[in-house]
Amino acid sequence: MLIMRKIPLDVPVKELTVGDEILIHTKSFGSQILDVVRDDERGLLLMFEDCIMESAMNEGDTNKGGFADSFLNRRLYYKLKPELPEFITRRLIELSVPTYGMIFGHDEFYDKFEPDSDDQLPCMKVCKNRIVTLEDDTRWYWLRNATKKDVSAACFAGVSYSGYANYNGAGFVLGVRPVILIEK
Repeated sequence: MLIMRKIPLDVPVKELTVGDEILIHTKSFGSQILDVVRDDERGLLLMFEDCIMESAMNEGDTNKGGFADSFLNRRLYYKLKPELPEFITRRLIELSVPTYGMIFGHDEFYDKFEPDSDDQLPCMKVCKNRIVTLEDDTRWYWLRNATKKDVSAACFAGVSYSGYANYNGAGFVLGVRPVILIEK
């Protein structure tokens, strides 16, 4: 991602701008870089630069209930949220994984998935920014959108190790690249 500034944790949130990097430290997930990728009326969207862990979306191959009712969503709230810095948790609006729209926009392949209202993040127009690692190895990672029932009742959208759109069975173990929406 394009780096504008590396930001210390004590900088006021109101001074953060798109392109800033924030280094955080967690007990379970180590040191991680958060990139400011969007600033709009909803708040500031922070995206982990890389995957922080691997996980199945659900314990079986089902997308019933979508991301909101998923095993991965619960895991983010019970494992990651308690380890986030206080400046994030006190402003937290949402902790999730990216939507298909954030990463790819609304192309023809998007028609396979439950809709979202997100525009493609400008930084994700460059394929190399969609490619992530975990433990120095490129990873596939989850997106929030379930496949439509006429495609499959078992899958969610994902990003391949080469930065392209795909989908996988919810029981597969893929990388997790969280996004965090915070109040400005």
